[in-house]
Amino acid sequence: MSNSEELARIAYHAYRQATDLKTYQGLPMSEWESLPETIQRAWMAASEAIVKHCDITYE
Repeated sequence: MSNSEELARIAYHAYRQATDLKTYQGLPMSEWESLPETIQRAWMAASEAIVKHCDITYE
């Protein structure tokens, strides 16, 4: 698993917890593994943008 995917999973899990496992429409949120690849890539892109903005380096 890449650093990008790991960060995306962490962010997605935190989002799920913060919203009581519901989407903005009130529907149940899927597990990471059940998300379409395009949605997983979107979460990875968001995570990468945060890393770049905060000038974070991976160890």
